[in-house]
Amino acid sequence: MLRIWGWGSLLPFNGNAPISESDKRLVESLYDKYHRLMLYVANQMLGDYAMAEDAVSESLIKMIRHREKLRDVSSCQTKAYIIKIVKTTSLTLLTQKALRSLEPDDLLEDSPEGGINVLNDLVVQEGCHTIMKAVQSLHSTLKDVAYLSLVHELKHDEIAHALDISVSASKKRLSRAMRAIKKILGGDNGVRNS
Repeated sequence: MLRIWGWGSLLPFNGNAPISESDKRLVESLYDKYHRLMLYVANQMLGDYAMAEDAVSESLIKMIRHREKLRDVSSCQTKAYIIKIVKTTSLTLLTQKALRSLEPDDLLEDSPEGGINVLNDLVVQEGCHTIMKAVQSLHSTLKDVAYLSLVHELKHDEIAHALDISVSASKKRLSRAMRAIKKILGGDNGVRNS
């Protein structure tokens, strides 16, 4: 069983009220009921058990912050909301991991002596970093599809399965995300080619 002590002062409700005993029991019962499911969903998305545990921990903190939406522990809506929190948190962790892996200094340490190749690699890495920042700024419905497509190179049917949407919705969202990324990066100057 999860024991929540000391969180009351760390996680205020509506900005000033500490977490109550009934809220602590609610979160404990949610943890007891859904911990394995949360870990499974996170591990399926992340492919790394340690990262999945981090995603579950962060998801629990988000659940505490939004506990007013989680009053009925056994309802289908609660289960769906918890899965959505875990999926969103997992995608955020994947994005953060991808951004951390795109540090230009790491390229210099591992690259061969070819100066031109290092410069080309740095330009490519900087471009990837800029694109990832653009993806991060998108609305979550577009960001999730773009991230799974661009970073993990998933096909539309795989994206649809991961996000529990239709293949058609995946295609539309990716198209919208690409237009938004192009606009963010300054590629859409209002002039259309006929």
